[in-house]
Amino acid sequence: MRPSPPRGFTLVEILVVLLVIGILTAIAVVSLSAIGQAPRSEQAARRLASLIELASQQAVLTGNRYGLRVSRDGYVFYQRHDGAWERFPPRSVYRARRLPHDLRLRLRLLGTRVDLARLRHAARPPGGIRALDHNGRDHSHRRKRPSVQAARHSPQIVLLDTRAILPGFTIVIRVRGRSLKHAYGLEGKPNGRVELLPPHLLAQHQGA
Repeated sequence: MRPSPPRGFTLVEILVVLLVIGILTAIAVVSLSAIGQAPRSEQAARRLASLIELASQQAVLTGNRYGLRVSRDGYVFYQRHDGAWERFPPRSVYRARRLPHDLRLRLRLLGTRVDLARLRHAARPPGGIRALDHNGRDHSHRRKRPSVQAARHSPQIVLLDTRAILPGFTIVIRVRGRSLKHAYGLEGKPNGRVELLPPHLLAQHQGA
């Protein structure tokens, strides 16, 4: 019998390997305590952009949806589980993060300014959603809250398993009391691309 020819890699296998490499790279970037000697607004923007890209890659790899909710002083990631949005545990790479006290976030969805709450309010788990708080306690046994509360605390931004981002957004991280010259931003496009916005480009997003 002739020996069977060596089997090559399929396109799907190659894409999975590339996704895994991208995920590992993003985790390494997020794990850095500081990104070079950049200002804190730039460090925070780059870390958030890396987390969004990481979540987007994992959404494609797992076929699941991820979500992001931005507050004035931080942000929270969610994953879709059993038909509901679920927060990540405190030790996850997607744990809720609060920015340094002198930094503030601003958010625009499809060009419209969003009125943001503080993290301790916006990160509160919606009624009926299994979630862990910062102390690791499970509050799933608590009485369900009205559906209005669930809508209030659901993600503002959804990362689909097609790599699309809905809706398109602009996030600006500013130093309190300082001009846009001391700010840094990121823009998420519906096609899944996330672009950083250094100060000289933020002039195109006045009022963001």
